[in-house]
Amino acid sequence: MRVYRFLDEEYAIRSIQERRLKVSRLDDLNDPFEFQVALDRSSAESIAITETLKNLSDQWGVLCFSRGWGNPVIWSHYARKHYGIALGFEIPDDGPMTVTYANALPAPRFTRRDERTEIDTQSIQEILATKFAHWHYEQEVRAWYELESCTREGDYYFKTFSAELNLREVILGARCAVAEADERLRLLASSVTVRRAALSHDRYEMK
Repeated sequence: MRVYRFLDEEYAIRSIQERRLKVSRLDDLNDPFEFQVALDRSSAESIAITETLKNLSDQWGVLCFSRGWGNPVIWSHYARKHYGIALGFEIPDDGPMTVTYANALPAPRFTRRDERTEIDTQSIQEILATKFAHWHYEQEVRAWYELESCTREGDYYFKTFSAELNLREVILGARCAVAEADERLRLLASSVTVRRAALSHDRYEMK
């Protein structure tokens, strides 16, 4: 599966040179509605969700990608108003989680086990992969990684490029000051395509 990560040009070049991406923790994501559910916050079910998400956050991190790079809004929001860079990766087809977009918060299901309230496994998947419908332009997929498999530097975690995170494209934003022949891109293998995005002449689209 080909997916794209949009970055400020400085961080994109650093990622290329260091051959890695910064992994986000669950509480790092930019939408305060992430992982919110349609429950009374004081209920036993809500407490079970809070505990489950904390355990997940302690063990897992996520890389968020888009399925395409042609939407100009993504460039405006995540690539410094088209001054940034999109990195295209090949990742396993069966690995990432496809985000679902909705107008209502997820309504999870629960079970009782040993006098404990536990959230249904499928409900956990729904909570981790549901966002407000207005985010649909992102066409987001999420790749989850155990933090133990990542490189830690202080409070930050990084995932090294590999066969399962294989850099294949570098797309410079339409306003990006980095040139296609920039010497900082010479570290790339011949299998990586470097090109520049341009505005379509007849559609609100990058080509």
